[in-house]
Amino acid sequence: SHQVIYYRRFTMIDTYDFYSNMKVWTSPNNVLGTDYNLYSTLEDAIANTNPWNTCNYDDIIWGVGAFRDCGPSGGVGCQITGDKTAAGWNSYSCPGTVYGMHDTKFSIYV
Repeated sequence: SHQVIYYRRFTMIDTYDFYSNMKVWTSPNNVLGTDYNLYSTLEDAIANTNPWNTCNYDDIIWGVGAFRDCGPSGGVGCQITGDKTAAGWNSYSCPGTVYGMHDTKFSIYV
């Protein structure tokens, strides 16, 4: 549903491994509202307004990446990026995706 998602980091900005965590979305040092927030617009991310309120993590076996079932006002399925694991991606059937994974571009705004 969301074509663009903005991730704003608050903790460990200089040491956090963004790339690895985007590939496999885990919760250690990556908790919504504490370590980061997600936004629907760049303007909201810059102003730290209207952050999303729902996110889940830690589907490590299947290599589910950012932003799993995160959403602005509740869970929204198939917001998935990922990394192919030994188990593959064959468990996902999200419309408009290849095995549930989206073509993804990550940009950094400083």
